[in-house]
Amino acid sequence: MWIFNVEFEESMEISMKDKKLVICDSDNEYLSVVQAYLQKRKPVGYEIMVCNSIDKVIAASKEIDIEILLIGESTYVDNINDISVQKIFILQENGMC
Repeated sequence: MWIFNVEFEESMEISMKDKKLVICDSDNEYLSVVQAYLQKRKPVGYEIMVCNSIDKVIAASKEIDIEILLIGESTYVDNINDISVQKIFILQENGMC
């Protein structure tokens, strides 16, 4: 699991007030592209986490409050509702709406 804070400040401390946005997908190449994009965009107020398995998301959800979960369509599992998260968005993988 890679964790990075995309809001770069002088202190570089992760604020407990930051909302947690978790991106989960089994495609590591896709995750690295998304990570690079978000580092450039620097969304203020969010700590971004990227995970390559749902098990890592489940483990993280036991330690932190997750505000938003973006999850790849093929990574989505039926027991996802067991994860304590405020909003879940499924990333459609075929590019069609």
